[in-house]
Amino acid sequence: MIGGATRGAGGRALGRHLANSRQQMVRLGASRGLVAASIAEQVAELGDVVAHARTRQPLYHCHADPPPGVAWTEAQWSRYWTRFEGEFGLGNQPFAEAIHIKNGREHRHRVYSRIRADGTAIRLDHDHARREKIHRVTEHDEGMPFVGGKHNRAVATALEREGRHDVAEAMRAAGMLNAPRPVAPTTPQERAQQDRTAVPVADVRAAAWAAYQSADPEAALACQGLRLAAGDEGAVIVDATGAAHSWARCVGAGAKAAGTKGPGARAAKSAVAALPLPRLEQARRAIRDRAGAAPDIVPPPPPPPQQESAHDHITAPAAVVGRDRADNRGDQDRHDRDHPAADSGRGRRGRGPDRPDPPGTRGDPADRDRDPGRHRPPRFSRQGDAAALTAAASRPGDSVLAAALTAATTHGTPRDGRRDAPPSRAGRRRAEAAALAGGPPRPGDAGLAAAMAAAEVREAALAVIRRAVAEGDARARRRAAALAAETAATAHLRDAEDVRRRAAQALDAHDAQRPRGLWAAITGRSRRWREERDHLDAVFDAAVRAERTAERDTTVSRQAVAAVGRDGRRDAERRDVLRRTEAAVRAGRRDVVEAARRGDIETAIRLSRPPPRPAPSRPGRDEREPAPTVAATVPAPRPPWTK
Repeated sequence: MIGGATRGAGGRALGRHLANSRQQMVRLGASRGLVAASIAEQVAELGDVVAHARTRQPLYHCHADPPPGVAWTEAQWSRYWTRFEGEFGLGNQPFAEAIHIKNGREHRHRVYSRIRADGTAIRLDHDHARREKIHRVTEHDEGMPFVGGKHNRAVATALEREGRHDVAEAMRAAGMLNAPRPVAPTTPQERAQQDRTAVPVADVRAAAWAAYQSADPEAALACQGLRLAAGDEGAVIVDATGAAHSWARCVGAGAKAAGTKGPGARAAKSAVAALPLPRLEQARRAIRDRAGAAPDIVPPPPPPPQQESAHDHITAPAAVVGRDRADNRGDQDRHDRDHPAADSGRGRRGRGPDRPDPPGTRGDPADRDRDPGRHRPPRFSRQGDAAALTAAASRPGDSVLAAALTAATTHGTPRDGRRDAPPSRAGRRRAEAAALAGGPPRPGDAGLAAAMAAAEVREAALAVIRRAVAEGDARARRRAAALAAETAATAHLRDAEDVRRRAAQALDAHDAQRPRGLWAAITGRSRRWREERDHLDAVFDAAVRAERTAERDTTVSRQAVAAVGRDGRRDAERRDVLRRTEAAVRAGRRDVVEAARRGDIETAIRLSRPPPRPAPSRPGRDEREPAPTVAATVPAPRPPWTK
């Protein structure tokens, strides 16, 4: 069981790191006290919640990694985090969790808030040793082998003091208390650089140690494809990918790997202090120029591997550290260019046999050999796009634009070098402009220009709407932070009032016990009573000041809540309305697009509303059915002989 932790202020960098899914699978874990729906937004919300704290490190980022081949259940993770929160007092603190699965192994990150409800920060003294104690207890209780730590003796002493003699005895039986401290061969930064550049750090260190022992360190490193350069804090070694390695550290680590004692940082630096070394950027530029000027000659096949000693590869000039990754792509491209028949049936990198690369694009092998590894904006060919644009010229409106974008996607390469990814928005615009600007006028250019202009207007309108949505999200985050600050300030005020009340009660009780008489003065009871009274007065005054400060903080927090609003339903309704307006813009409603492009969001919202339903019509006065007539009953005349 291994783990690590850092303290800081969070920020967008931490959110991007936890949400990075390029080389791993990321899932959102549990959370407490947060309302955001993604890990990056939860980290941002935590930063807003603790923004009122006076410490510069209000967040605590920790991660835990079970040993390889061990898949923990949710119950095991729950026991571990319960033990972790109990050790550091984080049981009621808000947190966000991210689950990373990389190379089949699962590890979890959590970001805790260190700020309590009263505004004080949780102390994390000796957190490294305390985390090692948690890991040893977890390994013992879960039946996993112990992992050697740096504070084994301190951990065993703490476990015995806490009553976990079984874990301490198991550590003593495993020989951990007398074992030397483990030292990692590489730092996390060096391991990340090795994964990124595919240049083994061990080879660079061995080459540095051999160069230090030689008469000409620069020539010895050049045989390995490495260069010496002057960095900000001393000499550095630059490999074939342009990455820098500390010269003194590599010499010491190479000597240690060879089983000898290193010369020390000062001696290693003095060995190359008199050499006229180029600056780091100059060395990187020279490496890029040399890689770009490589001749288009297919190298001969390498000789079969032979049995060599452990250090033969250091002095062999044919072995160049870090060159394989940069040259593999150029070798494959030269082979495909010299043997076109070998590529006719398999569709190289997503292209079929009838869709070759147009000359002048990033797909051209000659262009990639001239500049391998450089990130360029997409470039497109008028000759390659002519067929698609001419075929679509007779179609009006968005179909022409769609055809132009299809041609740009087919014949262009996006900036990151992947052929299956769509080009960027700027690349599409450049492609359309290049297709319009080059060659004689063709029929349909006017329709394409109109479609491009409509797309530009639509993009401008969408940008205005997205800005309004972002402002609403920021207001929601400010509201959440203001509500959290108000809650904390109110709780602090209640505590301050309680402390002031108890201080007043203690002062009244002390006044009731005031000694009187000559005997009290002789024995010193009156003097002791006055001293205690002075102390209680000081406590009461401090409580009153704390209460006034809490009242002022509560007033400020309530004003902040009043500024952003306490109810977020209006913002949610506003967001739904903006989404509806965005859908109307995407649907191409001209009045809505024009209003949004001008920045008149209210008019765009009003125009995007669905038409009101017509009220049920009532028949007019002439159309109404006539009321049923009732025949008037006229009394019959009475005969004259009746009275």
